[in-house]
Amino acid sequence: MKQSKNIYVSNLFDPSSSNIFNDEIDKKRFLDIVRSALEQNECQVYAFCLLEHEVYFLVGAQNQKLIKQFLNEIICEFQKYKKDSSLTFCSALQHRRKMSAIEILECCRNIHVLPVENKYVKYLHDYWWSSYKDYMKKYSTGIVNPSLLIMQLDKNASKAINIFRKFHEDIS
Repeated sequence: MKQSKNIYVSNLFDPSSSNIFNDEIDKKRFLDIVRSALEQNECQVYAFCLLEHEVYFLVGAQNQKLIKQFLNEIICEFQKYKKDSSLTFCSALQHRRKMSAIEILECCRNIHVLPVENKYVKYLHDYWWSSYKDYMKKYSTGIVNPSLLIMQLDKNASKAINIFRKFHEDIS
């Protein structure tokens, strides 16, 4: 994975509400919706983080149209789940061009440290609603494929995970 597909950073939020998620059940359902949307769309999620008031994704695809389709499907399905068509999401989509594995790693870290920066938790490993636990092999959401990035760090999976962990801890 010397060069990746086009990479997009997406931030979903509801401008009319302070929180998107009312509880853990909402977050779990949202992740189920994301997993389902991935099966229907040609996208690769490298990282995600759900906060109470917004969601961040680092997503790869061949073009922006595929990303918008993926995000729209998530938004529509979540609106159906909430039974609230007035729930509106704004989607800020930033194109990051083709990126090396290290650049993707840096963007992953920026997304993963959000719960610490926002004082949800003191340590990254304490937060359940991001892809960090997928990379640490502590939990599998089925949304990211950690081996795509991890194995670029070292051929030995244990060493690669330690490199990933240390890289994240350096900033948090």
